Amino acid sequence: MQRTSNDFLARLRFSFQMHFSLKFLKELALYEEVQPYRLYDFPELSQEQQTNCVFETVHGVFAQNLREIKWKPSIANEGFEFVKAPTRCSLAAAVFESESAESKRILDEYLRETMNLVHSRFAADSVVTIDWRFRRNDTAGPQSHDSLDFRKQAIAVAAATHCDFSYRGGFERLQMHLSRNEMMAVEEGKMRAMIVNVWRPLTPVKNAPLVLADRRTVSKRDVLEADQVMRDKVTKNAFVYHRSDQKWFWLPDQDPEEIFLFPTWKTEADSLNADCSPHAAAYLHRPDSSALPRESVEVRMIVLSRAVG
Repeated sequence: MQRTSNDFLARLRFSFQMHFSLKFLKELALYEEVQPYRLYDFPELSQEQQTNCVFETVHGVFAQNLREIKWKPSIANEGFEFVKAPTRCSLAAAVFESESAESKRILDEYLRETMNLVHSRFAADSVVTIDWRFRRNDTAGPQSHDSLDFRKQAIAVAAATHCDFSYRGGFERLQMHLSRNEMMAVEEGKMRAMIVNVWRPLTPVKNAPLVLADRRTVSKRDVLEADQVMRDKVTKNAFVYHRSDQKWFWLPDQDPEEIFLFPTWKTEADSLNADCSPHAAAYLHRPDSSALPRESVEVRMIVLSRAVG
């Protein structure tokens, strides 16, 4: 009897751990005529003017436990991978929230370490760090910002399912950071480019885990470009409509030695499906209320490699 009871409880825990609430862009006729947009740092405008994005929370979204499957997702197939990658750096929230010389030294060391990891993983000719974000899931505020000041404080987790860049938005981001010769090489097909995200938790994740979709199960028709409007520029990401046949994955109790590595944009476009893996912070139906908030750091890099053939 004890064995049966334990087995039942294990299955019950497993069931609760595998279903999430995820936020998706609501499918509105509006978006057939007007592009979704969000404004940042325009306090003089009304709430109604800040965005035309309407989201819906879908409950009971099933996500496959990456610790239970018998294969490892790959960038070539699902669009992401998770790897064991211990860091030599003493990472903590204070590193990203402090202006001290020691914090700057640790951050610089971590960025170099992450660039080296990506350089090796992709056999790259060049790697350029363009951005990093420190996130905490109990933080209120904008979900993204390109100001350096915002990199020195925690920003909110990205709760809406999204891709970091639309196809046009990725090219525009390359133009912000690459030399003219590098851009010409990309545009002429001599160099292949990706924007890669390396996502690492600072402590074991007990709530707001990152979930990623198998990009092959997300139709390109269900990924909508959106303008992120700031005072000095407009960047373009993409939000996602929910479909029941989308496949999602997560890594329970992800620890700081386990990273997600995934392209968020690449020059090779897929004609039918999402080019890269949509992702979001998920709400656990049974979160660990005693656990510390989820804290994570993500580093975004442009990866250039010579085209073969």
